[in-house]
Amino acid sequence: MNTTRRLPTPLPSLHFRGLGRPVPMGQILRFEAADNYTRIWVQGQARPLLYGYTLRVMCQRFPFMARVSRSLAINPQQVQTTTNPQLILCNQRPLWLSRAYARRLPGELERARQSS
Repeated sequence: MNTTRRLPTPLPSLHFRGLGRPVPMGQILRFEAADNYTRIWVQGQARPLLYGYTLRVMCQRFPFMARVSRSLAINPQQVQTTTNPQLILCNQRPLWLSRAYARRLPGELERARQSS
């Protein structure tokens, strides 16, 4: 008996409680871990949305996000340039990476781009 699971197809926009409108996937900047919560940074929002799920669960629910550190996942569509050991998003915020994540970064970005 073959019981393979299919991942849901990615949506062109996502609905987050508390925002009141669908958010296109390209406007999601990053997920940041905050203990058992996740901060979701959306382009054009002054403050992040806070969700009661861990970063691991959020990355499983949204496979287009690339995990770049223990506490951070980014949207590969928002990556402007990458250098080692720093990654710059479109809003010019430098994000520091550990050596292990810097080595895995190209593969992680490619995986996330393929799932979007």
